Amino acid sequence: MSQLFRKTLLVIIILFGFYANSASIYSAWVLHTRMTAEYRSKAVSIAKSIASSSAEIFLTRDAATIQSLIDQYSEIEGVYYILVEDSGQEIVSHTFVPKVPDDVLAILTDRQFGQKSGSLGRENIRVTDSEDFIDISVGLIGGLAGHVHVGMDKQSITALIWKTIIRTQLISFFFFLITVAITYLLIRGIAKPISELTVYAKQVASHDFSASLPVHSKDEIGGLAHSMRTMATELKHFISQLEADVEKATQELQDALTYQTAIVENLTDGLMVIDDQDKIVGSNRALQTMFAETQDQLNGLAWKSLFEAQTVHDIVPQSFLRISAGSFSAGSKPNPVPAAQAYEVTARRNDGTTFPAEISLAAIQLKDRALRLCVIRNITLQKQMNAALRRAQTDLEQRIAERTRELIQSNKQLEREISERILAETSL
Repeated sequence: MSQLFRKTLLVIIILFGFYANSASIYSAWVLHTRMTAEYRSKAVSIAKSIASSSAEIFLTRDAATIQSLIDQYSEIEGVYYILVEDSGQEIVSHTFVPKVPDDVLAILTDRQFGQKSGSLGRENIRVTDSEDFIDISVGLIGGLAGHVHVGMDKQSITALIWKTIIRTQLISFFFFLITVAITYLLIRGIAKPISELTVYAKQVASHDFSASLPVHSKDEIGGLAHSMRTMATELKHFISQLEADVEKATQELQDALTYQTAIVENLTDGLMVIDDQDKIVGSNRALQTMFAETQDQLNGLAWKSLFEAQTVHDIVPQSFLRISAGSFSAGSKPNPVPAAQAYEVTARRNDGTTFPAEISLAAIQLKDRALRLCVIRNITLQKQMNAALRRAQTDLEQRIAERTRELIQSNKQLEREISERILAETSL
């Protein structure tokens, strides 16, 4: 059973329940009103008919004649009893077997019970409503010869009302079943294509564009099915194009990453990435070789532990050392830091050996993380070369000085020889 049919069935039950109960209540009210009025009218007619009989019968209190007279009316539908009492309020004749019930005697005894509905000439008509019957009292010869009481059975009214209610409910239930059957067929005709549309939509959502949609009606559902087929075709083309673009972009990204990785891994200088907690989170092969450590051993270490602490604090600017996640806030630029430049420090390996190094620090931002890049260059060979150059320069300077002294002495000797020759020539 589909959800749509369940909801529709619930609405139908509520509507039919309201209709059936309302119709039953209204029918019961109309029947009760009409039947009560009809029974009262019938009782008054019977009582008047009996009262209009020969007055001599009632004056002589001929019980047998009176009994035969009232027995003629006891078979009328709805008549519960007929009772005649004389002027002394003694019962002369009645239709009860074998005796008058107590509830009827209570009405005869309690003259104030009930209501006086009207009068006709000199004959007073008194109507008394009880739980089980309606008592109509009409005076005989203006009340001088007593009263005739006609009781109408209210149970027959109630039985008729219940019979009508049951029939109304059965008819309503019959039409309810017909309505449910028709509604089921209609909703089945709607729910089946909707279910097929739902299955097709799920298949399209899972990128199964080979699924078929067997809905070809000319109504709104058929239009929706056509629109979904068109949408699936366009979506298939769009996803194919998107997948091709993603594959191309992924390949380009992989190529760029491979290119950059190759550059980083083949750098002769060491490279390490430092997070905002001053921990190493990445390094290249040159750095690992420089410190004789693996990448796993370097990751998680405090980057300053690779250097003599004093040299780091004395040489590297504090603005670089204070870079952390707080340096970058959402939508803002990092705090100003010096441009990347080289600083000479002393690096220390895990075995205790040291070597001179030159480091360059730069701050970068990745989303909400502040990172630092540190490039390390082992300048041991450079220092040795510089020392050799300085020694060679000193030796060259010494040789130049010695050669200059020799030239000066030779020049002085030559000047003396020239002076002696001039003197000799002058003497000659």
